[in-house]
Order: sequence, then C-alpha cells, then structure tokens
Amino acid sequence: VESIKDLLATSVRPNVQADGGDVQFCGLRDGVVYLSLTGACSSCPSSTATVRVMIRNLLCHQIDEVTDVRAVDDEDPFAKGYVKGVKVE
Repeated sequence: VESIKDLLATSVRPNVQADGGDVQFCGLRDGVVYLSLTGACSSCPSSTATVRVMIRNLLCHQIDEVTDVRAVDDEDPFAKGYVKGVKVE
C-alpha cells in the first residue's frame, strides 16, 4: 500500500493538481486500487480516462499486485476507506 501511495504522491498527484484537482487513495482490495478524484477532476468528463489510462497504466506497470484501478465518488463507501464495513487499506 505504501508503494501505491508513494507513486500517487510523486507521479500522479502533481499532474492532477496542476489541472486544479487532486487524487486520493481510498483502498486496495483483491488487486484493485480505489481512488477518489476531487476538485476540478471530480466534474471533468476526462477524469474517467485519466484513471483508466494514465493512473492504471502506471500502477499496473510499477506494482505487480495491482490489476486494476477504479474511481469512486463521495457517496461510495470506498471514499472513506471502507467496503461493507471492512477497512480495505
């Protein structure tokens, strides 16, 4: 989990913040990384492509245990780091 957070902080977050948004790690479960895009990114139609292409390719290439990356919204339990009452991190 720390290697995922480090990659997000050094390789992803600066690019997303440059466009007025931010990315937050919500959890990891069964190889799937769950992220929340906030700020300008939360309403941007390109945010899905950002997660699917840029972030997914980076994380899957750099970290063997990562098989997919999915975006969550504020209403999703993953946004708080939980799924079905179980801490995912």
